[in-house]
Amino acid sequence: MSMQSDIYRPITDMGALRGASKNAAPPAPPQAGGIALAGVTLLCLDPPRLRGGRGGGISHRAGFTLLEVVIALAILATALLVLLESHFAALSLYDASRQETIERMLLRQAAGMAETDLMAGNASGSGDFGKRYPDYRFSYASTSMGEETTAGLYDVLVTLEGPGEKRELHVLVYYMGSGE
Repeated sequence: MSMQSDIYRPITDMGALRGASKNAAPPAPPQAGGIALAGVTLLCLDPPRLRGGRGGGISHRAGFTLLEVVIALAILATALLVLLESHFAALSLYDASRQETIERMLLRQAAGMAETDLMAGNASGSGDFGKRYPDYRFSYASTSMGEETTAGLYDVLVTLEGPGEKRELHVLVYYMGSGE
């Protein structure tokens, strides 16, 4: 064979194609449509190399084996499992952070209500957040930080109760009073 590709072979012996002598057996027809012209080297496909087998080469059987399909499906299933797991973890993290944000917002809102009530003269109280957050309730209690009640600095403990755990927030409020 020459340096040509494995599935091609040159037709160079024109005498072999035409018959070396009149007494010789007629030559075999050119394989795979090869044409023999005088003085020209043509290439033709070598059908025995295409059949596969021991010599290797291209097989006429196309497609995938069952083992290849099963391995591909296993890889795909593993990738999908990892993607779904990370998706559900992200959803869980989103729900937890949303709940945390809502509770902190409600706690700050309750601290604002407690500060307003303290300025109105109420040292403690409780309430809810209406129809939008029916599961949440708050309460607060304030104590004076100074030795006298006229010192003006109060420690307000705000407590939020909801579906999750109980949360508390300490807020310092400075209020001089109405000047009585």
